Amino acid sequence: MGYVVKNSPIGVDIVINDIIESMYEGLTDAGWQNYEAYHRAYKNPKRDGEKFIPEAYTKSNEYEEVLLNDELYSSSFFITGSNTTSEQGNYSVPLSVIFQVNLNELYKNVEHRADEEARNDAIVSIKNGPIGNKITSIVTDLPKVYEEFDTLGMNFNDMEPFHVFRVNMEVLVDYSCDYFCTHGDGGGFDYIFDQGMN
Repeated sequence: MGYVVKNSPIGVDIVINDIIESMYEGLTDAGWQNYEAYHRAYKNPKRDGEKFIPEAYTKSNEYEEVLLNDELYSSSFFITGSNTTSEQGNYSVPLSVIFQVNLNELYKNVEHRADEEARNDAIVSIKNGPIGNKITSIVTDLPKVYEEFDTLGMNFNDMEPFHVFRVNMEVLVDYSCDYFCTHGDGGGFDYIFDQGMN
């Protein structure tokens, strides 16, 4: 398993790259296995055009739906809010990371439902990263976790062994790259394969 980072990022993608690398390391150190950490997901319309699904760039070089995959022990993806505000030359961007975990696989030695353990490990991994404690809320109610997305076709709920939760943050982003700014190799993504997790 592994994580996706954007090459030559600008704006909020710089922040996501920094968080995801630190978060992935912290969570795998905490024992999360079979963990796939996706970059920013986009709110793309379904075929009916009325409902939305989260799609993120994956290791297969395509955008794919990233809702819970029961073949993974754990996964996460980022989404940004739609209202960015200016704050003393920088911009405050609402950023969320949604975690989807199989508690029985990640916390085999815990005899009770290990939802608090999972949330604790995720929060600590974010707080110990480059943004520090910019967390504004933690959401655990499944419809609110996926509030932007269509969940009608999902065949699971937030019951053992699965747990989904969302960590909301406000991060400062520097948008200072003008028209003549160079963007390195032009972008793209890298999939960082974690050989120790297979």
